[in-house]
Amino acid sequence: MEEIEPIYIYADLETEALQAVKLLQIAAITESGEQFSIYINPFGNLPANCKKITGLYFHQNNLCKDGILLPSVPIKEGLTKFKEWLASLGKPVCLVCHNGFAFDIRVLLRHYKQQDIEFPQNLISVSDTLPAFRKYMKNSIADCKLGTLAKHINIPLVEAHNAIDDAICLKEICEKYTTSEGLPLAKFLSAYQKPISFFQKQLENPRRRK
Repeated sequence: MEEIEPIYIYADLETEALQAVKLLQIAAITESGEQFSIYINPFGNLPANCKKITGLYFHQNNLCKDGILLPSVPIKEGLTKFKEWLASLGKPVCLVCHNGFAFDIRVLLRHYKQQDIEFPQNLISVSDTLPAFRKYMKNSIADCKLGTLAKHINIPLVEAHNAIDDAICLKEICEKYTTSEGLPLAKFLSAYQKPISFFQKQLENPRRRK
């Protein structure tokens, strides 16, 4: 049987802090432009710095941003809806994230485990664009933060630290850069790609993490 190539899904998360104790937003976009975005109600106060960085804060039992009440769901529902959306795509998925190896995939795996929800079966690998851009652009840019890349490549970043805007921006950066360099997108992404099983094993045996 012929193996089905995974499709690329650009994704981003928002959390209350780097510790990612509370997951606040999950967002993703396919190569063809299908979008997913959901806010998660933390059901408790958030650090003051969270509002400063993301604009998100907890008020009157709701997640809010810039004085606006955001439609949000309990974390179990948010994770389940993301899993169902991925499954609806009907193909194996490679999640593409900026700093995905160190942050996004580990946060997702941990929260799915904490909520006792089976991890999405068709999410088979993750590509990290941060080390990829560090390799290809090390001599032409001061740093490889998403905002710096967007400005350098002339891609609009509508609202930094809004997960769906960050995911869309990452997608456009990758596509524009690889096209301009004559570099196949698959080669650029697969150069820094690891199977989900790699991170699952590390979650089970944290001492083995490198």
